[in-house]
Amino acid sequence: MPYKEGSNWGGLPEWNEYHKRQRWQHQHDSEYVKNWQRPRPETAEAVWTILAEHGLHIETLLPPIYGRIMPKEQADVVLTIKQALVLALDAFVVAGRRAPVGGDSEERTRLNRIFDENDPTGPSVTVNRIFDSLALGWSDHFRRVVTAGHADHARDMCPSTVKAARRDLVRNGISFLAIWDVVAGEMAGDWSALGGQNPLYWTERIGLKGRRVVLNPGKVLDNFERSVLTDTGFERKGLGWTLLPADKTAPVHVADKESCAEVPYNVIRSGSRAKNVMRILERARLNFNVAVFREDCLANGNVHLQYGAAYEQTAPMPDMLPIKTRIYRLVNRRYQAAHLWPMSVSGRIDRISESVLPAAPSEPRSPSGGFRRLGHPEIVKDSSMRGRWFRFIEPDPDNPFDDPYALFGMDVSASQTTILAVLLGLKQLENIASKESFTLYIARHAWEHRTTFLNITGTGADYMGPTDPKLVLLVKQLWMRVLYGAPTAWTVLGQWKDSQEVGPGWRKGTRKGHVTRAAVAFLKSIPQYQDIAKFLKACRRIASRVDRHRGFEFTDPFDQVPVRWNPVERTDTYVKSDGLQLLVSIPGNRTDEKVDLETSETIRTKLIRHKPDPVTGDYPIDRKELRKMVAPCLTHALDAAFAGHLVEQLNSNGVSDIVAIHDAFFTNGDLEAAIGPASREWFKSLESVYTNLLKYLAPGDRTFRPVLEAAQARWRQRLDDEQWPQFFMKTDEPGGDLRAVTMV
Repeated sequence: MPYKEGSNWGGLPEWNEYHKRQRWQHQHDSEYVKNWQRPRPETAEAVWTILAEHGLHIETLLPPIYGRIMPKEQADVVLTIKQALVLALDAFVVAGRRAPVGGDSEERTRLNRIFDENDPTGPSVTVNRIFDSLALGWSDHFRRVVTAGHADHARDMCPSTVKAARRDLVRNGISFLAIWDVVAGEMAGDWSALGGQNPLYWTERIGLKGRRVVLNPGKVLDNFERSVLTDTGFERKGLGWTLLPADKTAPVHVADKESCAEVPYNVIRSGSRAKNVMRILERARLNFNVAVFREDCLANGNVHLQYGAAYEQTAPMPDMLPIKTRIYRLVNRRYQAAHLWPMSVSGRIDRISESVLPAAPSEPRSPSGGFRRLGHPEIVKDSSMRGRWFRFIEPDPDNPFDDPYALFGMDVSASQTTILAVLLGLKQLENIASKESFTLYIARHAWEHRTTFLNITGTGADYMGPTDPKLVLLVKQLWMRVLYGAPTAWTVLGQWKDSQEVGPGWRKGTRKGHVTRAAVAFLKSIPQYQDIAKFLKACRRIASRVDRHRGFEFTDPFDQVPVRWNPVERTDTYVKSDGLQLLVSIPGNRTDEKVDLETSETIRTKLIRHKPDPVTGDYPIDRKELRKMVAPCLTHALDAAFAGHLVEQLNSNGVSDIVAIHDAFFTNGDLEAAIGPASREWFKSLESVYTNLLKYLAPGDRTFRPVLEAAQARWRQRLDDEQWPQFFMKTDEPGGDLRAVTMV
């Protein structure tokens, strides 16, 4: 039903007209009733029975028009409210499941980063989050925008659409603010506040709009989640990774789109070649060790937090389950697994050297079923979650583990450093990165010059040697963040505050403006760092020169499709509708600053709205954001191109199961035989990269254009000489339940 912006609620006449149209739609359009994201009536009634026993009354949620409508419509409204409550409560429960519990600061940071990558709404709950859930269930205007692919959240829609969606909820009898007051626990004594009657959770305010959720573990919460998990009427989102059994089907997974005012940007496109790579990766099948997975979840709250959805799935499953995954692409062109897969599980060793089978010549076999080999006199537990949970279905006779089914692969180290060294023709840097782990090299370099670079305190907190994990993490963080465009000082100051993770850090300067001089000097001491720094500046210059509406455009070197990165400059504002305030991010920016006297926060007050390009409809880009994107995303795109060539080569060699984790590859076939041909094809494809970068630099540019022209000339000469790049390869050993090692 149309909505006229600015119109007031029409009361009973508007209600009657809307429901008349609804009856006609249901009668004449069989497709209309499909795909609404609503719980089934049975689920709503079952949950309501639980809530009513804990002091919740339907009368507090009824709309003002309830007493004026027909009895059949009243019954429909009551059911709608109960269904809406299920969606709203479930959003809070999911947020409570995702709130980090315990663990060290590094683990909490890692979990929060994982959550942010998979759910941009984060672990807290806002009005917008609940509005999105209810609008997907009852708003024609909201669903039409989502179905068309223009936006997925109210924040990314036009204010007029958000207001229309709000009116749709009113037309269906949903008093949004009444439901929010119940499920959010705004005031002390409220049903969901601390000490309230909500049996599922209680909430507390975070900032001005958000709510943190604390679950009330017990039978009631278990029954609620059991009802929700078995409901097929809506898709439960945000709880974490899920498993895809090998005998089940799943739709093609589409990455979360980026939109502003219903205009998508940073749109991800793939050509036929990349789509074929995704099909090859989706063909892989692994065995998932359900029993060990559940043991790990029960033993570690953080593991259960991250993989809670999969844990609930596995309750009725056998101890070993064949699984697969869907593959999709990220903005930086990398390939990403959509389901619980080795890519989403840490390969870090977390069980170390617990002897389970001492050396015994009379013992012919290990408990894993593999034959003992000479030179392996003792079996020890030395494993990671990735190694314990996943196994190949088909054995690999060349696997160095006693277990021929163990996940085993190679890290090709086509990292940012190696990619940039090859692209820019930096032979000295490439020689280092192709012979050993570059992270260990710079850690050793820092240790050898520790009195110059490191903050040596003369206490037990100092680094113990070049392989000290804290020193390795320190240099890795600095190097990678600088390559991502972060200011050196910003990184160093953060590391000083995080000394528990990275140790005492970099030597501190005493003069103002020279506090982080040691870290800067360390970077400059790395061979050919200055060349990389100039390339990073060139990418920032390019971001400043691109078309205001088109953004940065280039051709993917692997599948030759056009790629465009055009992050929109946007600013947040609030849409007010019938007392409800919803956050909407619109194209524009804010000028004129004032200071909030209560919070001392500087607030920009004057709103300047951007207009779209009259031809393409694109909004002006955020150049600051694009300057951060170009260099690291371009490097990742080249990394993904290498992965595509390697997957193609493995496939042509007859390898059936290929698991790719960006630049690490696990197969039950001969990986090394495929790397050489893949490297050659990847190197040949680089010409378009130079062409696309140079087109943004004026012929008279004497600062950055010569850098890229010289790199292109070196590439051409190297291509003529057939001097192919050599990537450093190291064994990727996530470990398994048992692993054979040689004791010295």
